[in-house]
Amino acid sequence: MTNGLAIPELNLRHIRALIIAAQENSLSAAALAVDLSQPALTQGIGSIETKLAVRIFDRLPHGLRLTREGEQIVIRFRRALDYLGEGLKNGAAISRRQARPEHHLTLVQVKALLLLSETGGIAAAARMGELSKPAILRPLKALETLSQIELLEKNGRILTLSRAGHRMARKFRLGINELVIACREAARQTDHISIGAMALARSMLLPVALAELARTTPLAQMNVVDGSARELFSALRNGVLDLVIGALREEPPPELRQELLLRDRIAVIGRVGHPLAGHRPSLDELARYPWIVGPRTSYLLDQWQQIFDRAGIERPKAPIQCASVTTIRGVLTRSDFLTLLSRDQIAIEMSAGLLTPIESEIPDTIRTIGVFTRRDWLPSALQERFLTQLRMSARTLHMERS
Repeated sequence: MTNGLAIPELNLRHIRALIIAAQENSLSAAALAVDLSQPALTQGIGSIETKLAVRIFDRLPHGLRLTREGEQIVIRFRRALDYLGEGLKNGAAISRRQARPEHHLTLVQVKALLLLSETGGIAAAARMGELSKPAILRPLKALETLSQIELLEKNGRILTLSRAGHRMARKFRLGINELVIACREAARQTDHISIGAMALARSMLLPVALAELARTTPLAQMNVVDGSARELFSALRNGVLDLVIGALREEPPPELRQELLLRDRIAVIGRVGHPLAGHRPSLDELARYPWIVGPRTSYLLDQWQQIFDRAGIERPKAPIQCASVTTIRGVLTRSDFLTLLSRDQIAIEMSAGLLTPIESEIPDTIRTIGVFTRRDWLPSALQERFLTQLRMSARTLHMERS
């Protein structure tokens, strides 16, 4: 769960106290704030240091001082608690008695919610977590009481997560991601990165960057997920993905930031030996052949429609809507279909003499390719290294085309 990484076995109360101790340079002040004895808090912080295999504080005669590693851990821990607190308060009418519900949240409750979010049902959540059904339901009911948010709803005979529950799970997942990164950075372990890839990125920019990262960081764990923009953006917002690579949007989702990496040219593509290959066909001639177009709401479908609409020509027949470049290439090589694709996406087929750009009255269309991240994202060292590699790979590809 949470990008395939286990939830760290840490105590949220001790984490909150650790943050206060770092702010106040005092264990006694932190112990008072979280209602623990100082010996109990000292033991709790020591347990965190043991699990992370790092010293967080230097104990000085006049108080505490964060170590360099401790400073980074506190940043991650603070972000984790902020996300968890946001999840609890999302749409809730918090009572006066529970004005700070995040102070009572446990990782058992967080784990139960994320298990249900990922599996869709109590029985499946119990199986994934290797728990009994009551061991899933009890913390979920306690979480409902704590947050005053209705998390469960019946779908037939099955208990599933409500819409409000999914919103809470989104924030919880982001919080757990911060704890996971804190533990890995403290242990100097090679990190993990989950990448969403739209169609164009899969054929050119992403493979170059992945190969180079694998060469320079052989222990890095890289998970690549294919999908539509809607699917990938949802996973990115929910913390399942760390970044998404693909065609930039005129108006990106408000929670996301986009960065331009590369400008790509889209051309009419057909098979070698196509009746239109070798001369410059008009739009009327192009309209006589069947087309493969992108799925609904896709950039390429919009571009294809505008080409013929602006010329006042009836749109050609387009019996195939497809986002899979592999499928598109397979159909093109075996028929007289046409499509709009990047030349980079058919580079291998062009070299093999299978597919070719068809020069026509349609000018090459420019499509901007870039990377999407969450606006509040703080990348780990590996994730930052991959971003740097993406930018370098984009510059290399641009120079090769120039």
